[in-house]
Amino acid sequence: SWLRIVVLLIVSVTAIVILNTASSNASVAGNDALINVEFDDVGDGGDEGDDNNSNNSDRQLESEKVRMKPRKDSDAWNATAGKYWNLSETGENKQKHKLHNRCWWSRKYFKECGDVYVLPLLVTGVGRSGTHFVANSFKAKGLEFMHEGSGIDGSVSWVYAVNEPSNRYVWEPSRGKLGGRRFLFVAHLVRHPLKVIASLTTFEKHSWRYIAQHTPQVPYLGTIEPVERRALIHWVTWNRMIETYADKRYKLSEKVPTQICIDAGFLEDKCHRVVVSRINTAPREHDVLTWDDLFRIDAEYAYMAKEMAIRYGFDLDQEDDRGGGKSRNVDETNNFLIEVDTE
Repeated sequence: SWLRIVVLLIVSVTAIVILNTASSNASVAGNDALINVEFDDVGDGGDEGDDNNSNNSDRQLESEKVRMKPRKDSDAWNATAGKYWNLSETGENKQKHKLHNRCWWSRKYFKECGDVYVLPLLVTGVGRSGTHFVANSFKAKGLEFMHEGSGIDGSVSWVYAVNEPSNRYVWEPSRGKLGGRRFLFVAHLVRHPLKVIASLTTFEKHSWRYIAQHTPQVPYLGTIEPVERRALIHWVTWNRMIETYADKRYKLSEKVPTQICIDAGFLEDKCHRVVVSRINTAPREHDVLTWDDLFRIDAEYAYMAKEMAIRYGFDLDQEDDRGGGKSRNVDETNNFLIEVDTE
């Protein structure tokens, strides 16, 4: 019987060895299959693998665009300049405020603003959008205009874009104050955002104080750092405000003064008057900005600036192909050779 027991033990050990060997082979085969599947997923570097990587990159880019797009309840989506947009309609002046809110929003003339002295034209926009150029062109045509002040025919001024009931406007000269006057026709002057935002970084402190005072929906705008972010937010919110009441928008060009002059109702002979002059001011040195720079600084406001630039009809890349670094700004708005006979 003991011999039978020994035989059974030998048979059992042999069976265990055979089973372990089969299991090991199956495991190796499974690992080889897994490895093969993994390499099949990666591809051999041919077209199929490139297509997969390209599709993944496209999906990442689309996801990034969605991530950058501001929510509709965000400041970037909604914030606008204008000190009196949310004027309270409570108290004893409730009805008066309700009827006359538009008169608090801007210096544009509306019938409900009452019996006030009306000037023919205001050309306004964000500072550094070409107001110096337009004002000097009007003067050369024989029109009575002032830059950042009030003339008989009107004004070319970024500071008059907002209503200031105290009539204390920054940069306004002692002669040529606006007072209680309003404007019959408002022209919204726009220039490529990359150029304007870069130039705005050289604005002086009292200009930023004035801007912050009239942009309460963006707290502490006048001291936001870096200054490029401050300029970006200002470009979006100031233009957004002017859009609400301006009669017509104009992209800066050499012939814009003639077209604005005609649209505002001045004599066409005067508007078509040939002007040849060179407007020179001290060049300003500042960084050259690209869209990538703006998205790194504030992706949500950069998204809105780009959307507005497209809507305004700008070629997004026209000012975005020079790279970064320091650049002396010989500004077209200050250095135009003007020949604007359009007839």
